[in-house]
Amino acid sequence: MVVTLYFANGTDQTVVVEEIEELCITDGDMVFTDVSAYMGNVLMPGEGLVYELTIPCDYVAGYGWNQPAVSAFRVVTEVQ
Repeated sequence: MVVTLYFANGTDQTVVVEEIEELCITDGDMVFTDVSAYMGNVLMPGEGLVYELTIPCDYVAGYGWNQPAVSAFRVVTEVQ
């Protein structure tokens, strides 16, 4: 399973996407994972970024997904 997030810099300033915090994947009422990831990616004005979080197939097969969803996440950014 791959969770794909797309970031776009719609400002006229350079933005650094520092970190994704508390990316929570749920399946109904069950929380599957709650992860954070350091990124440190620089986005110039008008640029975009694709971030992919790969969940190993062992977890997906052993868990028995029904309707997985990203329920929440926060992004830490810095304007340069």
